[in-house]
Amino acid sequence: MKRGLSIFLAIVLFAFAATFARPCAADDEAQRFIASIYAQYGAPDTPGIVLDSREALEKYFTPDLAATIDADTIAAERENRPPALDGDPFVDAQEWDIKNVAIVVRDDTPEKAVAIVSFFNAGEPRQVELNLVKFSAGWRIDDIRWREGTLRGLYKEQKPGGRDI
Repeated sequence: MKRGLSIFLAIVLFAFAATFARPCAADDEAQRFIASIYAQYGAPDTPGIVLDSREALEKYFTPDLAATIDADTIAAERENRPPALDGDPFVDAQEWDIKNVAIVVRDDTPEKAVAIVSFFNAGEPRQVELNLVKFSAGWRIDDIRWREGTLRGLYKEQKPGGRDI
């Protein structure tokens, strides 16, 4: 009787664990991708992530978003105006002193995830939400949500002079 009960409990526990356990491979890979970005903001005088070329943009953003940012940057130079993205999209600021970074990644599907990044910039609490898409080359950012809007929204609501972050 005790042996039968033990086997039954083991089967129930295994079924429960299998039902509610989430696969962690996507979480881990997406987590590492986002952590590699925020590791570049360890001191106030670090350059952060430099997005000065199409190749640099494509390391972090989906192809269409990278193309949009790049096209606007080129147009801004040609038109002698600031680009729509006039600051650092990862920290929602032009200057930073980043401390206490916390990253939480939630898988929506095997190919999509959302990263919530919380930190303090110069003592002020900040939070950004990064929508991620998985490609064969790895995870890429499809949009970033800040307190006052989104990265894609900068290009949909193109205003003269862009938005100062």
